[in-house]
Amino acid sequence: MDNLENKRSRPRELKPSIKRLIYYRAVTQRIVPREFLANALIKEIEETGEIAPTLETAKRYISRARNTDNPIDKPWSIACCSEYSSFFPPDSIPALMNYKQWAYNLSKVDGEYKNLFGISISDISIRHAIWIIRLKPFIEKAFANQMANDENIRLGYPFIIAMIYAMSEITCEILDEHFISTSLDNALSARDLNTLARIGGLAILAASKPANCNGYCESCKYMRIPGFTKMCMPRPKKEGIK
Repeated sequence: MDNLENKRSRPRELKPSIKRLIYYRAVTQRIVPREFLANALIKEIEETGEIAPTLETAKRYISRARNTDNPIDKPWSIACCSEYSSFFPPDSIPALMNYKQWAYNLSKVDGEYKNLFGISISDISIRHAIWIIRLKPFIEKAFANQMANDENIRLGYPFIIAMIYAMSEITCEILDEHFISTSLDNALSARDLNTLARIGGLAILAASKPANCNGYCESCKYMRIPGFTKMCMPRPKKEGIK
């Protein structure tokens, strides 16, 4: 009987996607006070309908993440390519600069979008950049038809999918686990972006944007991230992304 009562009194285990969100935001928003970030995350998670951690649990997760310090989570720049030359050959630089410009243009559409993923969206980390270059050839081949006539898909898919892999890798490092990407790889090879986002935790990051969605996409200042259900981004300006 005591064992049954103990089981009932235990808090529910957080979903892996929730852990990824907390760890990712803790690492990318190191300057945000721990309690402030914990409260913000709890609110965001509850707004998506998911089970949120208690304040103390969220603070503990944030502390655990911030006790790690991997240099590849610092912002990427052209200068760092000399130190990480095996990841960034010279022909990767124009591509990465294009992704940064695409993200910067999106952030200009709506100021709040700058921090949708915890940092200014155009300030990609070295880790994120590594995953972009690593995954880009397969993504471009797998989604060639979708990318052919849509600039947001051509630049957005590698940018967002790489972020999902980076988030998952960060979580494994913090938990001192070996990163095995099989579940992500299976979803990616099946071109199932919704499952990929759900497994990786990205669906939680974007699920509350835009707030109070009424489903009328044509009149909304946000647009669906192509291929991702219930995930939106600000519409580009009329002159388009250059």
